[in-house]
Amino acid sequence: MPGTEYIKVESEHSVMASIIGASMAGTRTFTATSGQGLFYMYEMVHWASGVRLPIVMAIISRGTAPPWNIWADFSDVISCRDTGWMSSFCSSHQEIYDEILMSYKVCEDYDVLLPKFVAYGGFILSHTSKPVIIEDQDKVDAFLPPLPDEKGWPHIWIDPERPLMH
Repeated sequence: MPGTEYIKVESEHSVMASIIGASMAGTRTFTATSGQGLFYMYEMVHWASGVRLPIVMAIISRGTAPPWNIWADFSDVISCRDTGWMSSFCSSHQEIYDEILMSYKVCEDYDVLLPKFVAYGGFILSHTSKPVIIEDQDKVDAFLPPLPDEKGWPHIWIDPERPLMH
């Protein structure tokens, strides 16, 4: 997609740290993880909600080790219940797609400005495929709120012209 930038980092902890930086700059951010990956980024998950960043993250919920498995088990996402993130649980492929789009509309509302987990069952949904109706990009753009100007979100101060401290 034009205007989209994908970045590669070495760990889930670094993923969330990178997304926090990108979101603070006023970009629309997304990532996905599951199981131990979510646990590895746990410190930064709290940081994202504490700063009230509108990050959307898919969590492919699965059991946690030991033993290693890919079966549906919501213990990973439930362990993040008190992190300050909103959450929704999806039961179909279409619902995952729709919920991600709706999550941006909610998260980026200036009265909300919170991150959100979009969780769905590991293996049952993550390792299967079903038809999904994909909306035209024009409709999606009309539905989603505009991104903030070059100064970023109104509650974040990383602009030298409006410093947090003098």
